[in-house]
Amino acid sequence: MYYLYTRLALGSRSSPKIFNNLSIAMCWILHNNYGINTVLHLLDDFLTIDRPLANADATMKILVSVFSSLEIPIATHKTLGPVTCIEYLGIILETIRMEARLPADKLCRIKEYLLLFLNRKTCTKHGPFSSTVSDSISGTLSLPTPLRNSVELSCVINNLWSKKYNSATRDAYTSGYWCFLKFRTSQFEGEEIIGNVMSNISEDILICLVSYCQSVLDLKYSTIKLYLAGIRHFSIASYSVNPLFDNVGKPLLRLQNILNGIKKTENKSIRQKLPITYSVLHQIYQHLQKGESHLGLNADKYSGHSFRIGAATTCSSNGIQDHMIQSLGRWKSDCYSRYIRTFEVDILYFIEEPEGKITLYEGESFELTYETSRIELDVVIYKNDIFVDEHILFISHVHIKDEGLYYAECYGLRSKYTKLTVLRKFLKKYKVQIFQV
Repeated sequence: MYYLYTRLALGSRSSPKIFNNLSIAMCWILHNNYGINTVLHLLDDFLTIDRPLANADATMKILVSVFSSLEIPIATHKTLGPVTCIEYLGIILETIRMEARLPADKLCRIKEYLLLFLNRKTCTKHGPFSSTVSDSISGTLSLPTPLRNSVELSCVINNLWSKKYNSATRDAYTSGYWCFLKFRTSQFEGEEIIGNVMSNISEDILICLVSYCQSVLDLKYSTIKLYLAGIRHFSIASYSVNPLFDNVGKPLLRLQNILNGIKKTENKSIRQKLPITYSVLHQIYQHLQKGESHLGLNADKYSGHSFRIGAATTCSSNGIQDHMIQSLGRWKSDCYSRYIRTFEVDILYFIEEPEGKITLYEGESFELTYETSRIELDVVIYKNDIFVDEHILFISHVHIKDEGLYYAECYGLRSKYTKLTVLRKFLKKYKVQIFQV
């Protein structure tokens, strides 16, 4: 037996080479058989270029037809043309201006990365943000070279730094950081920014940022405060500097005044809270009493404390553990047990109530089962007013001495009587013999 690949194996070194040979063959066919002079490709990305007076639509039709005849699928959502401006392999090619340029979003990201490293003396190749904390430590402490170049140690430090906040806080801080970077790059476009963008954060820049977030981005006071905390977080990580305090460690007063102005301009509607006095509570109690009478309830059996009694009883009826009831009701002692009331329906609600009269012969088995709506309630079984067992009574071989009246009792409530009569075994044999005759 042998196995044969029907698809190119992912991760195999030979797969790109095999696919590239197919692309080369396609370019050869299009150039030699169909007269398409300029066909470029990089693996599965093809690009054709025609002269200004050539019929570019015909070239596109030929290209699609050849791929279709050879049963090579084409991604229609990635097929574009003929156009004079196209993005190919991440580069914008424009034939009118005869230029090749990077997209605007890539240029913005490159500018942001460059601004982060303008003042750095060294940086590692592990990514733009991986050395943020390690650079801060190496700038403040005299570490030996093996410690500064330790990748494992840097990973541990970065992991511990990221664990300082939960994921939601980190996301908010990151959003504030990127908002600050975009604000700096947009406001200083065409001007030279001296030094690193995170190392030159003045109070004037923060005031402008806060005003921009409030007026242009329409952010709330709480969100702006989170964004400022994010800027402080990344600034401390990079340079151990808190931009929200001055050189002597005092808060920036002008920035605080601007933030207070934003907070007051939100015009939050504050509803006036009124106290519940004795007269108000008495009116509520009278209203509840009227409702109880309309519902057919006896108002004399209820009071304001019935709320706590009802809550504790409901929790107990639904199987909530005692320590949880104590915690929910804020009881510090065991007095919560006095608030749990047990009703007759809960105590003796028999799901399978035994028969009123049972007649058995000697040697047969006898079983009585009493079930309540709550398993934890204690059900005691009596025979002729003498304790026998709990919940379930089982006798494998009954005897004449087992005759009597059985009943169950729970919290002072008693079930119906069950009378057990036991007949001699020879009567059973005699009855069978007569029946056979």
